Amino acid sequence: MQVAQRQTATGAIEYWAAVDTGDDRPVVMAGQEPYDYYGTQRSASPGWVNQLTALSVLELITVDLAAGGDFITPTPLLLVHGRTDAYCELHINSWDVLAGLLLIQEAGGWTNDFLAGDGLRRGNPVLGCTPALKDIVAEAMDLRR
Repeated sequence: MQVAQRQTATGAIEYWAAVDTGDDRPVVMAGQEPYDYYGTQRSASPGWVNQLTALSVLELITVDLAAGGDFITPTPLLLVHGRTDAYCELHINSWDVLAGLLLIQEAGGWTNDFLAGDGLRRGNPVLGCTPALKDIVAEAMDLRR
């Protein structure tokens, strides 16, 4: 269920951790550097709380992605935003798809090894999908690598 749907259904606001403190919440700024800056007594300002609303983070990501949306193939963005389950083409050039593949991977999706062989210069087949569908769609496209 999507964050907005959960919030509407339950009325409860979902919070994510701004920096990782090991409390098993999704983390907005992962890694040691953000923790050192925001998460320690030395750096935290009075009243600072280690949380952001999940919906505000997702809206910010959506706005950031929309700024570059005209420069990449639109279908990977549909996958990132949960509006489709898979994206595939039998051949595409790297300059048309690499940014979209990165977005899919960062959103938790799966992509085939597009750069295999000489994919950067000559292009390759491409598949991006939810992890649960990777074997089914890869087999259907004969992309089992």
